[in-house]
Amino acid sequence: MNTSYENRIEPTVLETISAAEARALLPAQAAVAVSVVQGGAPAYLGAFGLRDRERGLRTTTTTGFQLGSLTKSMTASALLHAYGRRGLALDAPLRESKALRFEGATRNATLLDVLSHGTGVPGHDLLFLLGRYSTRELAARIARAAQIPGAFRKTVVYNNTLYACSGLLFDDLFDRTWDDYLGNELLRPLGISGIQLTGAAADDEARGYMAASPMAAMDVSAVAPAASARANIEDMARWALAQLGQKADVLPPELLERMQRAVLPADAMNPLLFGGLAWLGPPAYGLGWFVGSARGRKALFHMGLIDGFSSVMVLVPELALGISVVVNENLSAFPGVLAEHLFARMVGDEAPSVPTPPVAPDAPPAAAEVEPDAGVVGDYESDLYGRISVARSDTGLTLEYRGNTLPLRFDGRHEASIVVEAFGLKIPLPVSFAPGCASIPLSLDPRVPAERFTSVS
Repeated sequence: MNTSYENRIEPTVLETISAAEARALLPAQAAVAVSVVQGGAPAYLGAFGLRDRERGLRTTTTTGFQLGSLTKSMTASALLHAYGRRGLALDAPLRESKALRFEGATRNATLLDVLSHGTGVPGHDLLFLLGRYSTRELAARIARAAQIPGAFRKTVVYNNTLYACSGLLFDDLFDRTWDDYLGNELLRPLGISGIQLTGAAADDEARGYMAASPMAAMDVSAVAPAASARANIEDMARWALAQLGQKADVLPPELLERMQRAVLPADAMNPLLFGGLAWLGPPAYGLGWFVGSARGRKALFHMGLIDGFSSVMVLVPELALGISVVVNENLSAFPGVLAEHLFARMVGDEAPSVPTPPVAPDAPPAAAEVEPDAGVVGDYESDLYGRISVARSDTGLTLEYRGNTLPLRFDGRHEASIVVEAFGLKIPLPVSFAPGCASIPLSLDPRVPAERFTSVS
């Protein structure tokens, strides 16, 4: 590594960590790992804080972190690699595939549409978070989901579920599993041995947190190609170098150019996903990468947000520069903030001050509960989500869905709410009843109508 870079970068890292702790943007002793690559080689690797605060275990450059959606660049790379080997067309409709048999308005969707989030189909994350369906079951269900009107091939509609289901194409077209192909055809030839795609956590792996509290690991087995990779910062540096074109024998320039070309604007994304990343400008999406601008230079980036962990990788091809930051803290803006400070230092600009996180507004007082209409008890079903049940318990009515029991709070005889725990958040959702049906906005996307469940009792 370049000692002069180390002398320039590490003070920036330490100053930014200190300022973030002082402003409550980062908990004290959170595990932080950082890599900077430039000019075709690692320029800096650093690790700070505790990977396990209860046991006082230090973070090192070989400590593994969950990467969440940074996995998408790996899945997209592997699919383009496999399709290229077989001479298959990325823009051929997937309707004849076993894995993704789209219906209705989405019947002409292609692999390019899936990898660019251009299908117009919302992700319906609660299908895998609460539904606990297998990947194949998810594929069968998400193919029935309605598009957001006018979104098909017009704007990004971020879809973890479809990205995950694209991994089934390896089984169906290449007689390989997703992790086998990615591991043996890409990662191993790239000299990357520490990226874990499946299986149990390694001994030297960080524990996830939300503020001071440890978080249980999210079960992402059903959506592994979208979110399951775990890696140390050394291998993240190797992946950044490969995506910057340093391994052309494995990832040729034409493959990288296709991935890193803007396809659709991503201007309707949930701002929660872009904490600390506003400096990269209004983003578009390529294939596995957001495409933005770092102070006038094209930048590729992706965040990774998964229970207890936040990460970001930023690539600036013009400068042969890649910055990766991971932290064991839930929904943290810190990785994007540190990446901006490092980029500013690398190009000789002044970095902005570290922001103070916004204060969450107080929840409005709950209205008094109302006695519900007894007729709401029973079973309901939708083609997309399957069956829900409204049942009586000792404490009132509950909504039951595939092993989840969610208390129903009624503020009208036919109007209630449930609280869903997802992504480390408690998300209230309204539930409304009408004769023979129940409606719940389960997609979590305000552009999507509430899911309608029809009575089957």
